[in-house]
This record gives sequence, structure tokens and C-alpha cells, in this order.
Amino acid sequence: MDSVLVDGNIFGVIATALLGPIAEELVFRGLLVKNAKKEFGLIGCMVLSGIAFGIMHLNPIQGIYAIPLGMIFAYFAYRYNSIIPTILAHIINNSIAVFLPKIYHGDMGYITCAVLCLAFLAVSVTVKKCFFKKELVIS
Repeated sequence: MDSVLVDGNIFGVIATALLGPIAEELVFRGLLVKNAKKEFGLIGCMVLSGIAFGIMHLNPIQGIYAIPLGMIFAYFAYRYNSIIPTILAHIINNSIAVFLPKIYHGDMGYITCAVLCLAFLAVSVTVKKCFFKKELVIS
């Protein structure tokens, strides 16, 4: 994502913050979780989706947070039988990664990152409570 930030290329920003999350969620939570649901159950889908998502990024540093993030997204896709919540969460995550360094010019230490993760979690829980009040039935 560094080149997107340095170049300021609008097409790179759109690809990273919008198109990438949609495509990745269609593959990793749409196809993978949907097809693995009966065979592996919730935990198996979470592990499989998380590991595949982490490996796909081809960057060990991104893999450190992509694996648990992929597992969380798989949980939501499995539980609500929809990838809409995961697409929204993924767009928010990538948008933060693209735009935050433009806004915050200092060194983002561990505490700043932890606070941002907690803020992202709070936003995710709020979105879930506001838009997904009724649980979807998994067939």
C-alpha cells in the first residue's frame, strides 16, 4: 500500500480501498466459506479462510493481522450468511490503511495502532447492532 500513498494515484486508492475488498470478500468469504461450511463447520471455515487470506497477501507483516482479520470476517460471513458485513468492514479497514498515514504524519507506534484497532472494533460492533438486528438463518 506504500506506493498508493506515495503516488497519490486515485486509481490505486480506489483499487485498494474499494475494489480489492469487494473482490477478496467474494473469494474468501463468498466462495471459500460458502463451499466449506458443511464440511468444516464454523471453526474450520474461520481457520481456512484466515490462513488463505493471510497467505494471499504474500507479505509476512500483513499476514500477522490478515489471518485473524480473515478469521473474524469468516465468522461474520458464516454467522449472518452474508458477505455484505464483511465487505463493509474490509472497505473500512483498507480505507483506514490508505488514508490514515495521509492524515497522521508522525510515527504510528503500537499504542496508536492498538487504539485504532479498538476503534475499528467499536465501529464494527455498532454497525452490526444497527444494521443486523435480526440474525439470519444459516441453511
